[in-house]
Amino acid sequence: MGFSGCCPADSDLENAWRNDLEREVREINSSVFDDVAEMMKIIANPLRIKILFLLEKKDHSVYELMYVLKEPQNLLSYNLGVLKKAGLLESYYRSRHKTYRLTAEQSAPLIRCLKQVLFP
Repeated sequence: MGFSGCCPADSDLENAWRNDLEREVREINSSVFDDVAEMMKIIANPLRIKILFLLEKKDHSVYELMYVLKEPQNLLSYNLGVLKKAGLLESYYRSRHKTYRLTAEQSAPLIRCLKQVLFP
């Protein structure tokens, strides 16, 4: 199948050109773009970004987050659940209070990226 008028005329150049384009097609169709888009949807909420930044400094209970963020418990719990489901947080009990912390594997690169964008 020829691409007359849009690609190099020399057959070696055309093959290299076509191979480059095929490589780009494979790269652009990678599922990583879907994963990035999903993660962007998750962190597109300002409250979730604030939660991530607070948890980067130290673990917090829901009550501590309520105090700092001035948000109701049900709203915080919902958003913490979204972040936990995405693998960005994990929880444990400290005394009787459910406490949240970042999962280093998933969250660290995301936090670094957000800091670069927000605080250049």
